[in-house]
Amino acid sequence: MNSRKFFVKNLGPFLLILLSFLPLVWWSAIQPLRFRFADATAALVSLGQITGIVGMAMFSLVLVLSARFYIFDVYFGGLNRAYFFHYLFGGLSLVILMSHPLFLLARHLPYSLKGAADFLLPGAWWQKDFGIYSLALLMLLIIWSIFFRRRYHIWKLAHKFLGIAFLLGGIHGFAIGSDLAQNQTLKIYMITIASLGLCAFIYRTILGRLLTHHYEYEVTGLSILPQKTVVVELNPKKEIMEFNPGQFVFVSFLGGQISQEWHPFSIASGSSFKGIRLIIKELGDYTANLKNLKIGSRAKLEGPFGNFSYQSIANKKQVWIAGGIGVTPFLSMAESLTGRDQDLEIDFYYCTRNKDEQLFLERFNNLSAGNKNLTVRSFCSVDHGWLNAGYIKQNSRDLNQRDIFICGPLQMMKDLRKQFLSLNILNRRVHTEEFNF
Repeated sequence: MNSRKFFVKNLGPFLLILLSFLPLVWWSAIQPLRFRFADATAALVSLGQITGIVGMAMFSLVLVLSARFYIFDVYFGGLNRAYFFHYLFGGLSLVILMSHPLFLLARHLPYSLKGAADFLLPGAWWQKDFGIYSLALLMLLIIWSIFFRRRYHIWKLAHKFLGIAFLLGGIHGFAIGSDLAQNQTLKIYMITIASLGLCAFIYRTILGRLLTHHYEYEVTGLSILPQKTVVVELNPKKEIMEFNPGQFVFVSFLGGQISQEWHPFSIASGSSFKGIRLIIKELGDYTANLKNLKIGSRAKLEGPFGNFSYQSIANKKQVWIAGGIGVTPFLSMAESLTGRDQDLEIDFYYCTRNKDEQLFLERFNNLSAGNKNLTVRSFCSVDHGWLNAGYIKQNSRDLNQRDIFICGPLQMMKDLRKQFLSLNILNRRVHTEEFNF
């Protein structure tokens, strides 16, 4: 990866950090820091203001990240990575915002326990009360999300209320008469970034079905395979979605007994295929119901997303590692290999617990027979134990000169990345597809 690509891929995370802490530049200009931290009481007030301003800015950016804009693919190195920072900054913003009232509360404790208690309870000061309501709603949503984290529709419903908590917190911040009212530049900045967050939330959560571009497809084929796996064939009703092999889409199936929730799935078909093929393993209530899809059912697609593709890098020497259902993006890539890709040198490792789970091994072998530069290696953990970097180094020449693509269980990808790094393989040469939304 050249320096320009590295810069572009990491521009998003850099801007998140910069935009989150930039308000402190104007905040520190309002009053000299030696006065702000002159004593314990002043320091607690200052820390309360800092956490309020930074937490609000960070929360705004978290809402922007939730909007799923295509540009995130470019400036975060893939939508998955953008969602990782959405999760990371979401957690950080909540911790920072929760600490905001605690710092302000602490200044009352040495003088009056009643004053401290009154500070945490709603009263006649509505500007403060909005902040209390905002934080109370945030705490409730956190508990709700943790308790129902495996029930997608309930978890998603909880996230829709984040906008209300954000709006209440924003009203509190701008109406309370804090430093936001003393520095015009700081005030304009916070209004701008908060407005962006609120608009992004409205765009995705409230008006998403109207404003987001969707492709209309139809279910034209359904196959039930062993290992609780279903193959769904989709064909466009009008506009055809162009995609790169290895990318994924968000899909909502309409009609029948299937929930209309949006879920991400890797595309398993080659880029020259007119339609889109999805291969889905039963991993929960939603995926278990997909076998009940009817031919002719409509589907809405959003995408494509992701940079997990052999076409996204210049290096022609590659290792592909699939774990279980993580084989789907590699099917798309293998199906897309053409005569123009004859200079590629690919070692593909198909890893499952046993041979019965390698549902697509024959297809890969057929593709390999037609492309001498694609070498397929079957690996079963019941015979050889867990796949490790040492085994791959023994079987793939010049491993240190190759780019490595991994898609499979999260722990498998983490372990293999650590092992490759211990072999002095550069971290930027290890690419993973993590469906950890």
